[in-house]
Amino acid sequence: MLGKQRLDGVSPIYLVFIKLQAELGDHGISGAKDSQQSSEATGLRPRVADAFDLLLDRADRTINLIEIKFSQGPFTITKSYASELRRKVQVFKEVTKTEKNVYLTFLTSHGLTKNAYQNELVDTSITTECLFQEIL
Repeated sequence: MLGKQRLDGVSPIYLVFIKLQAELGDHGISGAKDSQQSSEATGLRPRVADAFDLLLDRADRTINLIEIKFSQGPFTITKSYASELRRKVQVFKEVTKTEKNVYLTFLTSHGLTKNAYQNELVDTSITTECLFQEIL
């Protein structure tokens, strides 16, 4: 179990990756990159790679673009933020020229407020609670 292993020197991004892999299902996820690693590994302009907090490039021809948000209650996607998200996803697709499925995923402290923008844009929403559960 991950909770019982010695974790000295293990990257925090790797720990989040392991937990997200368990939560989203293992679809051949071979790695996770934070925005700095993404721009270095892919050669993308930093502003494109920095657009999302975490990218999961899966073997099932899917990329999860993950936004990580902390708030005191459910996080609300507003009209202006929804426009920004649409733009960020579009720029990502154009710059990477990916033919993979691209899913917008939110990792939040208290979930998302259900509204039209959340329904339209968000494919998966998970809470930080999953990061604190042991993986068997």
